[in-house]
Amino acid sequence: MKHISSKVSLLLMCLLLVGGAAQAEKYKGAVKQKPAKKAELERCRRGQGSAELSINNVRARINTSGNMWYDGSTARYFVPKDGNSTAMYCAALWIGGTDANDQLRVAALRFGQDGDDFWPGPLTVDMNASVDKSVCEKWDKHFIITKAEVEYFVAGIEKDAAGNVSSTNGTMTTISTTKYHRFGSYVFDNTAPTLSSINVTSPTAGTYKSGQSVTIVATYSENIYGSSSKATITSSTAPTLKIKFGSGTTRTATFSSVSGKTITYTYTIASGDNGTLATTSYSGTVYDQAGNSLSVSNKT
Repeated sequence: MKHISSKVSLLLMCLLLVGGAAQAEKYKGAVKQKPAKKAELERCRRGQGSAELSINNVRARINTSGNMWYDGSTARYFVPKDGNSTAMYCAALWIGGTDANDQLRVAALRFGQDGDDFWPGPLTVDMNASVDKSVCEKWDKHFIITKAEVEYFVAGIEKDAAGNVSSTNGTMTTISTTKYHRFGSYVFDNTAPTLSSINVTSPTAGTYKSGQSVTIVATYSENIYGSSSKATITSSTAPTLKIKFGSGTTRTATFSSVSGKTITYTYTIASGDNGTLATTSYSGTVYDQAGNSLSVSNKT
């Protein structure tokens, strides 16, 4: 009897569950819609460009659509480069950072699992971090740069004493008109500074006696430094300025200070300095912010 009672109880429980399911109503709340994807809002197409890297003994395909090695149907990462064996199937480079609004921005490919999610081209720096189809298409290609060009760019960034970027507008010129570079507001600089003038700034022209000081300023075409790493010019790195009065003895002016494009020297008139002051030689090496050097020798 106990066994029969257990079976009846189980049957009643099953009927209650089925009945409960039959009485359930359809959910009446609002169904949250999936937000439109960024690609649909910006209408940028998936990157179409590709290039082949052939370095050492590896030959590989890279794409502007965000993935590497894969051509849509076949892996193309060949080792050795003249063979048909592929060491890798597919990969992607993810890059992230914060914008001017301190909002996270990520360039990342998820291999199309949710539609397009990677497009070539820079975002604007006007606090909106936006892009449009024309910009995407302009950047749908690969740009080849050299190590030397990267070094020029890095050297051209102005920084304060704490190492923070203090200037976003370097005085740089284009290194090549055959390439389209865009690194913020920078282009590359491979032009050395030039010496513009050497002038006595004080005192004014006149007659002076020993013990009085003369100030002489050398002016360049751009800000100058004591090394390619933008070290401040000191007495040991400043070009040497030699002067004399009339046919008198040649003297060496003393380095005083440097400010932007100018180096200031001073000289105290000594007994026997007679005649018109003239520069006899000016020699040494200075550098611009990109590391380009100017060597002056016997500049008078």
